Amino acid sequence: MLISTGVVGDEKINCHNVVKIGKKAMKEIIGNNFKDVKMKRASRVLFLPIVNSAVKIHNTIVPIDPVLLFQRIMIAKKDDDELTDYLEYELAPFPLALFDESGMRKTKEI
Repeated sequence: MLISTGVVGDEKINCHNVVKIGKKAMKEIIGNNFKDVKMKRASRVLFLPIVNSAVKIHNTIVPIDPVLLFQRIMIAKKDDDELTDYLEYELAPFPLALFDESGMRKTKEI
């Protein structure tokens, strides 16, 4: 449970086993050439904030780290004008223009 927000994790959260998961991943890497190394999704450590920041893609839950996303945008942009294009729309799982405060927008009858 995250004390500051009260968010409670579920069985997917495994940050308490970070050392064990890291050692297991290192054992799989040792002795292999870098080009042959394959990292498994099971070796990923999932922290408590992903409870609120994850999306489901093809029946797989993918954690979204807003800081990492912002860092990648900073690397991809070439100048400040491009940054405006990247941040023009709010990141959401659905187009926000389809919704208002009460829910999905309705068509107006003529």
